[in-house]
Amino acid sequence: MVMILIMLALRSQKAQTSAVAAFCIAIIAPIIMGMQNWDDHTRADRKTGLAMAINYLESLAPNAIIFTNGDNDTFPLWYAQEVEGIRTDVRVVNLSLLNTDWYIDQMKRQAYNSEPVPFTMTENQYRQGTRDVLFVDPKKETKGYLPVGEALATALDDSKKIDNGRSKVAYIPSSKMTIPVKPEDAEKFRSNLKPGDSLVTSIDFELADDNGNPRSYITKANLAVLDLLAHMDWNRPVYFAVTTGGEAYMGLEQYFQLEVVVVVLLMRPFRAGA
Repeated sequence: MVMILIMLALRSQKAQTSAVAAFCIAIIAPIIMGMQNWDDHTRADRKTGLAMAINYLESLAPNAIIFTNGDNDTFPLWYAQEVEGIRTDVRVVNLSLLNTDWYIDQMKRQAYNSEPVPFTMTENQYRQGTRDVLFVDPKKETKGYLPVGEALATALDDSKKIDNGRSKVAYIPSSKMTIPVKPEDAEKFRSNLKPGDSLVTSIDFELADDNGNPRSYITKANLAVLDLLAHMDWNRPVYFAVTTGGEAYMGLEQYFQLEVVVVVLLMRPFRAGA
């Protein structure tokens, strides 16, 4: 009906009058749609997203790093920090964006009251088109658990790239890695122990997929997480949102501790019930 009226108006002898009439007729439809649908679609009084974000942030220890994945578990946290000024000491790291060089650049700078994420990779080692994907243990040479620092050094060394038939690509020499734990660092977590728990001298883990099978490749985001794990020195608590999914956990689940109902705490140097 609206289109018919517009066509009739355009046939008017006065072009200017026709244009004004066509506009007035055409604008009726969106006005009616807005009036009738506003109440159904406004989010003015819906606080679930903000409440979730506050729950996430207030559950974290001071100066924490939290890994998120999708828009739904990231944007509310950004809003809470940027607009509401809540827990600006926390660094939110989106794993999806961590596959880009510009985002890693951002994470290496201070934001709000949060110190830079301790990534050590240089720009030429993670720029776009470089180490977007890395093979895991392609030579099948490494046995046992390799210190994560050594694995990272191989992955970042251009001279150790392998030829895949089309180009030279970087690789991680083992799917099994270990992070040494100094006794003085482990002692910081003694108050978290429950009956049957025990502190460990190393964090041993294996890169695995959601089915528990060793991974054949990792992404740039995974490489950045390994960089953090190798150089964090237990100075900042590291968390993963439960919504990130199994592959994001890097095979470290046995060292996680659940905080409240929405956050998984990474890197407690003890085993439950061991």
